[in-house]
Amino acid sequence: MASRTRLLNKLKHVNNSYDIVIIDTPPSRDIYAEVALITADYLIIPSDLKPFANQGLPTVKNFIKDINENRSTFGKEPIELLGVLASKISTNARFIQYTFPKQREVIGKRYEMPLMESVIYDRTALSESFNKTIIVGDVEYPDPKSIFKYADEVNNAAQTSAMEFEVLANEVLTRIGLK
Repeated sequence: MASRTRLLNKLKHVNNSYDIVIIDTPPSRDIYAEVALITADYLIIPSDLKPFANQGLPTVKNFIKDINENRSTFGKEPIELLGVLASKISTNARFIQYTFPKQREVIGKRYEMPLMESVIYDRTALSESFNKTIIVGDVEYPDPKSIFKYADEVNNAAQTSAMEFEVLANEVLTRIGLK
């Protein structure tokens, strides 16, 4: 049980130092996700909105319900689901025009989950920023860049991705009442 509350207790010590802490977990129902859901106040579920990914949404809803039943034990209100975030979305014009709107509609109608207005598209610049490396001697090390830093260093394509994340950040701040 101590491992489930360790992050919660650590963040209490620095509560006055940060406005927002982002916790990213693997897409699975494991101890890492449980610890994050016990600790967090808000949840965003990134999804490519494809049918296979959507099949997992009822499991996520049940997981959130289970966690919320125990959060009061730790002095926490139920976690607030800000929404499902459409991410890794194809930039193909026909897909965006015909398929993507249907995929977005399914989230609210079939799964009864809120959907974020922001969209993170699958862009080459985004992949490039995460896959940067640095060579030290004969060894190549991962050296990922934030999309914002990469956009400053590279080109307009990266700036488009950075703008999508900025729109997302503003939406999150608005939804949680900090903007």
